[in-house]
Amino acid sequence: MAQISFDLLPSIATNLRDPHNPGAGTDPAKECLNTIDAGVPSSHVLSLPAITNVTSFLVEWTGQDGTNGSGVESYDVYVSDNSGPWTPWLSRTTNTSAIFTGQPGHTNAFYSIARDNVGNVETKPGVAEASIVILHLPLLVEGLEATSSGFTAQFNQTLNESLLNLYDTETNGFGPADFTVVGSTSGPVAGSLIYDPQTKMVTFIKTGGVLAPDTYIVTLRSGTNGFQSAGGDWLDGDTNGVPGGDYVRTMPIAATGARVLSLPDFARGPGQPVDVPAIDSGIPVTISDGTNVSAVYFLVEYEPAMLEVTGVSPGSSLPEGWIFAYDADTPGLVAVLTGGPNPQGVG
Repeated sequence: MAQISFDLLPSIATNLRDPHNPGAGTDPAKECLNTIDAGVPSSHVLSLPAITNVTSFLVEWTGQDGTNGSGVESYDVYVSDNSGPWTPWLSRTTNTSAIFTGQPGHTNAFYSIARDNVGNVETKPGVAEASIVILHLPLLVEGLEATSSGFTAQFNQTLNESLLNLYDTETNGFGPADFTVVGSTSGPVAGSLIYDPQTKMVTFIKTGGVLAPDTYIVTLRSGTNGFQSAGGDWLDGDTNGVPGGDYVRTMPIAATGARVLSLPDFARGPGQPVDVPAIDSGIPVTISDGTNVSAVYFLVEYEPAMLEVTGVSPGSSLPEGWIFAYDADTPGLVAVLTGGPNPQGVG
């Protein structure tokens, strides 16, 4: 509201209902009220469990501004590792939760700082508002699942893959096989191991095709030259809390009758063509039972740094009239589609 005057006449308030009749009172629509936010916001990190056996967990925080304040604009969240100095974890985040990943055997503490929409910043000393202890667990197998051609083991830590082997040398330099699969009827199963450090998964793939229906004993060996974590912890396969002890599980595989597409096993040196068998050209893709099949679509994933796919062609056994198309434009992936009006015969 302001006071104005013209030609030395009495001043008139700008918020009057009637400028010529002050007795009519004021008009709120002609007024502009300003609220000054001089207070600072507040915040805190919500409590956490005292201990956890996982390295990644949810941290949450909350905050508020004072009465008639401009509202919380963002937060800074600080973390301390094993009572060390406070370091910024998140800066000017508008979120109120996030996943934190720590290390086994460490204690992590947290506190937060709030900032409001006019720039007022909470001030507080670096004192823990929530803390949590991450237990140091030995290397564990968290799960074992069967696939059509083998088994996949999930671990709780990354592995020292340099120690793993399936086949020893003549001088016994590697020791016993670290991952064994033995069928009660089919006996020992030969295969290969694939380790993915990102997912912490080891996959055993049977040589020569899919697993036959049987009951299998799957053993993962713990020891100085067996399964160990990247930090040197031996596998605690019997889950007694003490490193050491093989992981042994009985895995029944039932007959499913499902049709299976297969690629053959092969090994080649750098630059060598891959022809299986050597008298043919290329790598054949076969189906376990083609009876009454009228269309097939499949994807082949491969490592482009190790294998070059130069083309895909239909096999001579496809029924008459079947169309054939493929897409190999994406390195590491081939998509194939074939089908027709005449179903595949028996076989």
